Amino acid sequence: GPGHPGLLRKHLARLPRAPGQEPERQKIGEITLSGEIRSVPAMDKRLAEASRLGVTNAVVSVEAAENSTIPSGMRVRGCETVYEALSLVLGSPAKIS
Repeated sequence: GPGHPGLLRKHLARLPRAPGQEPERQKIGEITLSGEIRSVPAMDKRLAEASRLGVTNAVVSVEAAENSTIPSGMRVRGCETVYEALSLVLGSPAKIS
C-alpha cells in the first residue's frame, strides 16, 4: 500500500545515535505499510540542500541511491526495508523487539 511521505525521516530522526555514528545524518524516504522504503520526489534537490546544511551522510531508498546525483563529500546509503535502515542507524543488526 502507499506510504506516508517523510515518515521514515520523522521516526528515524527520533532514534538515539549508535555509538560512533556521525551526527550529520539525514533519512529521506517514504515507508509503505509492508515496511519497504521508496524514493520521494526531488531527491537530487533534497540531497543538495542537506549537503548545503552540513549533512554528510544520508539513508535513502535503493532506487534513490542508484539514480540520484550525490553531492561531493556526502555518503549516501540505500536501503530496501525499514529493518535495513534501522540496522544502519542503530548498528547492525538492529535489535527490534
